[in-house]
Amino acid sequence: MEPFILSAFADEFDQIFSTQLAALKERSIPQIELRGVDGASIADIDSQRARQLKSELDAAGIGVSAVGSPVGKVRLSDPFEPHFELFKRMLELAHIVGAARIRLFSFYGCPDKAAARDEVLARLMRMAGAARGSGVLLCHENEKDLYGDTAEACVDICRSVPDVKAVFDPANFVQCGVDPWDAWIQLAPYVEYMHVKDCARTGEVLPCGQGDGRLVKILRAYRAGGGRLLSLEPHLFDFAGLSGLQSHPLTRAVAYATPADAFDAALVALRECIKIIDNE
Repeated sequence: MEPFILSAFADEFDQIFSTQLAALKERSIPQIELRGVDGASIADIDSQRARQLKSELDAAGIGVSAVGSPVGKVRLSDPFEPHFELFKRMLELAHIVGAARIRLFSFYGCPDKAAARDEVLARLMRMAGAARGSGVLLCHENEKDLYGDTAEACVDICRSVPDVKAVFDPANFVQCGVDPWDAWIQLAPYVEYMHVKDCARTGEVLPCGQGDGRLVKILRAYRAGGGRLLSLEPHLFDFAGLSGLQSHPLTRAVAYATPADAFDAALVALRECIKIIDNE
């Protein structure tokens, strides 16, 4: 079987983009999922800065696995038009930096999924229509407190909007009380790539393979089915910008001294999980 391809949210290593790229090169991680750049959200990057990022990426030999956008991380009751404009800017940015994917979400404020379904799907369909033919794939991430926080809701999104694929995050399913393996069985046909972090049922975020995310089992099945891309998203340290990404506080079993230490612990754990699969 082909080896995994590693990417990472390098803003969890450091805020400074040049430092992010250097860290990825030093650790033999060939791709980045762009989310935080020099302390700014990717959503706030203009076209001129995006072209500069592309030059820096090319010089470092680092590819962009996806734009880790915040699209869909607003309340369903919020006006959609301004958010749709943000999506179109993310689509333009993806073209500039050479990203084949945009990560997005499915809106807060949906406690009654049946009542929210039509509007959620209509918004995703509109974004998918705007991206059609662009060469950029839209990838929906499961996350707590959003419409798509259960396997059933995620499958419904992918079936109803076939242009949208899944980003599978085992830890996020654990945080929602969903068994990640059961979710994998349902979602596997739609998964474009995986986010890699782990979590205990008690809510503690942990390095890969140390929680209840069923990481080794899922990684084994993912690769057996032809999956290759893994995007490391440790969440083991309160790095700059984390509070704006989470709707709920995170707890951790280990206190790392620096973001870089936490990132490296997560990377070592992921490579240990991969080694287990390679040695079988």
